[in-house]
Amino acid sequence: MKKLAPLALLLPFLVSCAAVPIAAAAAVGVWSYDQYNDEGGSLPVEAPQPRVWAAMKQVSNELATGAIEINEGSERIVGQISDCTVYMSVLPYLTTENVVEIKVRAVQGQRKRGDVAKAIAEDIAARL
Repeated sequence: MKKLAPLALLLPFLVSCAAVPIAAAAAVGVWSYDQYNDEGGSLPVEAPQPRVWAAMKQVSNELATGAIEINEGSERIVGQISDCTVYMSVLPYLTTENVVEIKVRAVQGQRKRGDVAKAIAEDIAARL
């Protein structure tokens, strides 16, 4: 029993050491969510989804400075615009048919470019 006494005293410290990597992982997750959540290109519009998708394809083809990948099934576009990698999608609202969200995210290297994303989203909305 006396041999287990030091182990019993160390047990709380061992448990707290195991919590450090978990807390660090949670902090990194929260930081990355906060870092990449505000892209500046989220814009709800009142228009039918097919019309918004057509405008998004038109804008991406006109502004493209590199390869553009258009995924018709999920209504997502990925490509190079203004030295940025741009991710665009049309997100429907479940409650209404005629209101959708234009979601645009622009990244230049490791830096997010909310200004580019916002300008692209506004250009798409202006064509509706």
